[in-house]
Amino acid sequence: MSEHHEADATPEGLASALMEKGVLSSDWLPAFKRAPRHLFVPDAIWPGTADGNHQQNRIIRSEEPRA
Repeated sequence: MSEHHEADATPEGLASALMEKGVLSSDWLPAFKRAPRHLFVPDAIWPGTADGNHQQNRIIRSEEPRA
């Protein structure tokens, strides 16, 4: 999963990638699926590139919820 694909950004895509990498085992999958991830997302983020060398403009969740 070195490339970003929008479909991979779903909880199912994340769970699949984590299981493929061996960091999420199937016995943890039910708890992973029940976790309310939106509670862990801050209101403002500064997305960056995978290599950490470039940061994009700030996104405020309340102003751009789909971003």
